[in-house]
Amino acid sequence: MPTQMKSFPSQELMLVVMMSFSLLLGSPAIHAQEINEIQLIITAPFSTAMITMDHLGNVKYEANSPKTGLENQSETSKITPEQFNELVELINKNNFFSYENTYENDDLTDLSTVVVSVKKDNQIKSVSCYGECPGPIMEIIYKIRALWGKEILEIGV
Repeated sequence: MPTQMKSFPSQELMLVVMMSFSLLLGSPAIHAQEINEIQLIITAPFSTAMITMDHLGNVKYEANSPKTGLENQSETSKITPEQFNELVELINKNNFFSYENTYENDDLTDLSTVVVSVKKDNQIKSVSCYGECPGPIMEIIYKIRALWGKEILEIGV
């Protein structure tokens, strides 16, 4: 008995063809990766502070130190798209995504843990430093601090 081919309506056929080419050639929507959020978290013995910057230039600062009575401090500001892009360029230039997730010096105590997190599309890469941190990661930390431009709560160090 001969095999019959099923006929597709033209819209379904077009969709199948487009999906096939997309898979073969690579869809720009799938491969286009953009950094859309950068975060710095500083956890000291008696406080936690977080700065979040997004690709729209929104900057949010949140800090907490329940043991000292400072709770839920929050502030917002803006940076320019150029400033955000400079930070993204620094992250890329310094090969942020190639670093280990954690750097620690266990011989030291009462220091802050500093975490830089970068959200690229729906993935997040974080680098955590306690007592030691590679120079290029420190450069990113200094840039984030400079863009914030204000004091960051850090109690107990």
